[in-house]
Amino acid sequence: MRLLLLPVSILSLIPCILASQSPLTSNANANAHSQSTTLVDALSADPDYTSLIKLLQRARLIPTLNRLNGSTLFAPTNDAIARHIAATSNSIWHAALSREHEHEHELESQMKPDDHDKDNVNEALRQELFYHLLNYTLPPPDASASSKSSEVEVRTEKTLHYPRAPTEGPSDEPPPGPPWMPIPGGTLGGEPQRIRVTSDQKLVGVNCNGKGGVEVVKGRLETANGVIFGIGDVLPVPPNLAQVVAEHSSLSYIRSLLPTRLVSMLSSNSELTLFLPTNDAWNELPAIERIYLESSYAEDDLESLLEMHTVETKKVQWSSRLSDNTTLTTLYGSSLEFTSSSSEISVSLNTSYPSDKSTLLEPDIFASNGVLHLISSLLIPPGSIQPTPEKYLLTLNCTTFVSLIHSVNLTSLINSTDSNAKGAGITILAPRDDVLELYGRDDGEFPKEGSPALKRLLQYHFLPGIWGPEKLKDGALIETMLEEDGLEGGKQVLRVDVSPENGVDVQVVRKSDKPGKKIRFAGAGILDEPIPIDGGLIYLMSRPIEPPTDALKTILPSLEYSTFLASLYSTSLADVVKRIPRTTFLVPTNEAWKNLGLVTRYLLEPSKKADLKKVILHHILGSVEYGESLVGGSGRTFQSLEGSDIYLERHIASASGMEASTTAKGNTTLLVRPSGGWPSLVSRLTTRDILTSTGVIHELSDVLIPRTVGITRGGLVRAAKAEIMMGLVERAGLGWVLDGKTKNDSSALPGELAGPNGDNEDGDGEDEKGLGWAILCPTDDAFENVNLPKLWEDEDRLKSLVRQHIIPVPASWDEQYRPKGNIRSDDPMLDWEELDHSRPLDFDAKAAYTTLQSKTSLYGDLVIEWKDDVNKKGTGSYFVRVASLPSSKSPSRPSAPSTARIITWGRTSPMQSLTPGGINGETSDSRGGVILIDNFLMPYIPPWQSRYGPPIATGIVGAEADKSTKVSASSSTASSIKSFISGGFGGVCAVLVGHPFDLTKTRLQTAPPGAYTGAVDVVKKTLARDGVSGLYRGIVPPILGVTPIFAVSFWGYDLGKKLVYAYTPNRTSKQLSTAEVAAAGFFSAIPQTFVAAPVERAKVLLQIQGQGQSGPKYNGVIDVVRGLYREGGIRSIFRGTGATLARDGPGSAAYFAAYEVTKKYLTPAGSSPSELNLGAVIIAGGMAGVAMWSIAIPPDVLKSRLQSAPTGTYSGFLDCARKTIATDGVKALWKGFGPAMARAFPANAATFLGVEASRVLLDKLF
Repeated sequence: MRLLLLPVSILSLIPCILASQSPLTSNANANAHSQSTTLVDALSADPDYTSLIKLLQRARLIPTLNRLNGSTLFAPTNDAIARHIAATSNSIWHAALSREHEHEHELESQMKPDDHDKDNVNEALRQELFYHLLNYTLPPPDASASSKSSEVEVRTEKTLHYPRAPTEGPSDEPPPGPPWMPIPGGTLGGEPQRIRVTSDQKLVGVNCNGKGGVEVVKGRLETANGVIFGIGDVLPVPPNLAQVVAEHSSLSYIRSLLPTRLVSMLSSNSELTLFLPTNDAWNELPAIERIYLESSYAEDDLESLLEMHTVETKKVQWSSRLSDNTTLTTLYGSSLEFTSSSSEISVSLNTSYPSDKSTLLEPDIFASNGVLHLISSLLIPPGSIQPTPEKYLLTLNCTTFVSLIHSVNLTSLINSTDSNAKGAGITILAPRDDVLELYGRDDGEFPKEGSPALKRLLQYHFLPGIWGPEKLKDGALIETMLEEDGLEGGKQVLRVDVSPENGVDVQVVRKSDKPGKKIRFAGAGILDEPIPIDGGLIYLMSRPIEPPTDALKTILPSLEYSTFLASLYSTSLADVVKRIPRTTFLVPTNEAWKNLGLVTRYLLEPSKKADLKKVILHHILGSVEYGESLVGGSGRTFQSLEGSDIYLERHIASASGMEASTTAKGNTTLLVRPSGGWPSLVSRLTTRDILTSTGVIHELSDVLIPRTVGITRGGLVRAAKAEIMMGLVERAGLGWVLDGKTKNDSSALPGELAGPNGDNEDGDGEDEKGLGWAILCPTDDAFENVNLPKLWEDEDRLKSLVRQHIIPVPASWDEQYRPKGNIRSDDPMLDWEELDHSRPLDFDAKAAYTTLQSKTSLYGDLVIEWKDDVNKKGTGSYFVRVASLPSSKSPSRPSAPSTARIITWGRTSPMQSLTPGGINGETSDSRGGVILIDNFLMPYIPPWQSRYGPPIATGIVGAEADKSTKVSASSSTASSIKSFISGGFGGVCAVLVGHPFDLTKTRLQTAPPGAYTGAVDVVKKTLARDGVSGLYRGIVPPILGVTPIFAVSFWGYDLGKKLVYAYTPNRTSKQLSTAEVAAAGFFSAIPQTFVAAPVERAKVLLQIQGQGQSGPKYNGVIDVVRGLYREGGIRSIFRGTGATLARDGPGSAAYFAAYEVTKKYLTPAGSSPSELNLGAVIIAGGMAGVAMWSIAIPPDVLKSRLQSAPTGTYSGFLDCARKTIATDGVKALWKGFGPAMARAFPANAATFLGVEASRVLLDKLF
């Protein structure tokens, strides 16, 4: 049956298949006509074809040529075959020629058919030779046609080469037919391979344009059974399509795309027709799609794309078959429609959508398993190739990002752009692998794979819609795919910052020649221009974007909000408010809390946590209000979590008005009013749009006080720790001022509260019920040198002092001081920075304020002034002073009683209760407040000349004024004298009580070992020997010396405190710290030592007389001094001075520090430590003595031994210590500790009792 498929001309050869393979020889002469010469004869006769003859013999094709009736042979010359073997290293041709073929024709005649070589080498050689043979004779070229046209035509001819798939190798099985015969079938759908010949028959194997090919070097030779063309090279047999594609220069791009699997498909499949676009055609695709196709993730899409350009039919579709209306179906399923003309063939997609036609640029590139046509454009059906965002991300080296998305089951965001945002597209903010590695996925801070936290983070990287640079606006908030629980399922937003290009920056996006934009998403920059994808856009980010966290964690890094955060954590609200969904935090800055002054202290009091909670909740709105929505309206009301509303006003400043904050559009400024506070309380709102997991955060310039929080002057005074001033106000009968009551609320209201000229003459036309009050409140330290008991008893003086510190504040003051209603561009109060509504008074009014003292005194008014700090440029303070004073009372002397520095202040706030019918009135007035000052303002009492008549002469007034300037210095000198006298009196008391103890101590310290068994033994033996008077032996030197010693000590202590004040000029408190008191006490020991050393020397020598069996050596103090002088001069008298200082320096430091600390601790509440309290003085004095002698015994032992030892015993203090320890051990340093401790408490209790009692007496006398 297979034989039926052979052409007739080939079938005619079957009976002769056993004929000789040797060339036939002709007996005719050389001039015989061509009809008697065969193809083999012609080849054999020409020496240029000897190599070809050998190849034909090897391939068993001599009988084939002899029996062909009409054929065309393109015969390579010997040189052509040699060049071919050298150039291609063709092993088939080389092997065939290298074997000996001598006498082969004789052997051939003896062979049987089954003995023929069946290996594939012969088959391959036969196929290559068949490609040089046509089964018909080419007619001679048309000379007339060639003369008419200069262009040479190209004709396609059919060879006897039937390409087949390679076999597996030699086989012993008989072939299906004679192995040297061409067998139809193969990989071209049963058709032979084509070859092109130019119409002039000068070139063979050319392309469709007549280019290339092999030159005919030996012209047309007619024979009896065909024609021969001698060619200058071997005709290469077309390879398979894979090799054709690989070798064609116009297909280098698609070849680079195809993976090995697809290349194998081109080489293994048969009957293929390829329509492949050239390199330039791929530029039709967007750059990102080309990048995707070039990646390792596009293999499936590349297979689809190749199938769109491949047709597989029973017949190979050469261009001659592509006529008009021809339709072919690709392997992908798309339909191709062809149109042809005389000049070209076009192909287009047969779809309902109009598509561009593609031209066949180079048709019919022959291959062993099909044909290739080069086309000008891609044949991709619409929507057929849609790389998903996932594939683009993988292409852009975002594989880790994609892997994380898969771990939390968010693949829908990257696998279908239409479903992501309901057809609106999607914008992806994608960090590359190197970025994620840089930010340390393994450092423990990055969320774990598959975790809810990771899911939140990844959703925050997807934005519904296509957000190109041209759509992004600075400060805009863009919705993300993150559905936030804290927003009750609403979409979380992301802030975009856009700024013009400023220098070179990788985060700059340009389009054509337009200026670049620097873009940041949630603070993260972009690494390159955005990459458009199908239905979306990808930005490559410089770091991962973290979604907003809770409000408290968000506020934490912002130092300017630390006070608000600390206040919130001091309550129990922290864990609650951070979880409340859909909230807006209006956070006051630290400066806002500072401006509240005493109000902040009041709110931070432990007892005021309830009020602090209300204030904090008043700053949290129960809705999410982003900056754009806040700026978009005017006069809006928002409810806070505290329960009351806040009110928003909008102001657009004029060019000459206030400079608006850059919170939103243009020059818009937002002002917020709370539900309570004082009427003038207004805060500027700056829309920060700081995002949180539950909403957003904005900034306030001032703290908002709700209507449910009432702040009284009494509460502010308590917050200032000004207990003395509070007691004075209560004592003066003005406690109602502290409680926020009005005149009609208290029968204790003095009649003199009206203005100086009558009941209703305070200058503002209002009655007293409309007044508020500002209290100037001195600190407790300001009263340190004031005799409070005396002031407490002097009712008139006390009331004058209190009235001097209370200023009436009219209701109209708020209206004048602060803007009211909607702020207008022509409002005179537009300079916001100059307004400070938290002040109880206008400090910059440059006018005198009337006080309650103004009713009875021309010097009752007060003036507030600003003074620059000469030591620190750019700083200063407000000072308040008594107005209309002589120049000597000016505020240039801030320590004067007529002047005080303002430390801080606080305003009162009305508290309003809510009832079913609305607001139930005020329980405290809203005007005035408390101003904390560092000094009290003593009411000025002018001299009698000013009080009862005009000055007699200017000189008298001047002398009186000069006299007033000396008050402060005289007061200081008097204080020192009083300290000296009271110290001496205290010393006498100490000696009388403590001398017996001191004598016992000294005898124990200086007696030889074994003299006494203890302190009681000393007393017994002293009484037995000398009687009671013996316990007071040596009392004269202490009596004579103690008075100056203690006098100098207390005078030195007073001087030491003044030195501490002098070296700390910028101190904020006049109250000395314990360390400062100790320093002043140590200083007191220095002058004291020069008196105490010789007295101690004489006392010790007298005290040790009678010890042992020796009799008295000295008759008295004078005798001691005389004897010491004779013995060693002044040096002998002052022996032990260093030891005395070593004892009294640290001892005095502990002495005075312990006294002050203990006395202050024991002073009853409401009393001043300066007030005389017998029990407190005795206990504090006793504890001071115990503290001193606890550390003074070792140096006192050494002092006593040094002073009592004979001359030359010790070389000094250290020598005495060394020898004492060497002789008696370390315990010797603590000899006399018991008597000293027994003496310490009573003696020093008596000392301080004497000092305090005598000081009170001296204060009364002088």
